[in-house]
Amino acid sequence: MTSSRNKPLMKLSALSPDNAGGIDPLGPGVDKRQLILKGALEVFLEGGYAGTSMDTVAKRAGVAKQTIYSHFKDKESLFKSLIDQITFDFSSSSVQEELFALDARAFLPRFATMFLGRMDNWQYIAFMRLLIGESARFPELAHAYVERVAKPGLAVMTEYFRNSPELSFPDPEAAARVYMGSMVSLILTQEVLHGKRFLDMSRERYASTLVDIMLYSSEKFAEQAGGTPS
Repeated sequence: MTSSRNKPLMKLSALSPDNAGGIDPLGPGVDKRQLILKGALEVFLEGGYAGTSMDTVAKRAGVAKQTIYSHFKDKESLFKSLIDQITFDFSSSSVQEELFALDARAFLPRFATMFLGRMDNWQYIAFMRLLIGESARFPELAHAYVERVAKPGLAVMTEYFRNSPELSFPDPEAAARVYMGSMVSLILTQEVLHGKRFLDMSRERYASTLVDIMLYSSEKFAEQAGGTPS
């Protein structure tokens, strides 16, 4: 089942951007929340956080301004909803059911493929550039990303590393951070920071080596502890 958090952003099609008044012309059958998020993403990416107003979002989305406030309390809550919408939520129950039931030798490469797949998502890459660029002036936005995405994601990964019978790490939390952080590093250097022309490496090569390192180190830790992972 697809959660509302992960629904794809709806295209604006040929909707009129000129509705600045109080009457919403779209009718009850249109998913206005998705229209607002789509319009907001476009406006945030064009003008930055400080340069975005709810009036501009309303015009871009083709909805009345009060319609936005019926879904989002303010601009910050709208931005936080975009964080939820765009980022990959691997802590959701549906993802856990699919992935976290796998043994480590299947899970680690499968998860890496899914996680690094966001390198093809231009919306995610552009949004991360925006988030990093605005973090100095608006640290609360970066805090929201850490609280809503990084922290719960690392908690779920730590739990998997701790409970997997095939893995043996003396510090599962640190191991989870190494695994996740390595993939974040590739996305950051090659895509977010436009570094592909200087530090290009295929995600397949990168993921394969990362998985080998994690499994090898796990085996060595198990040997030091006097056993082997099952």
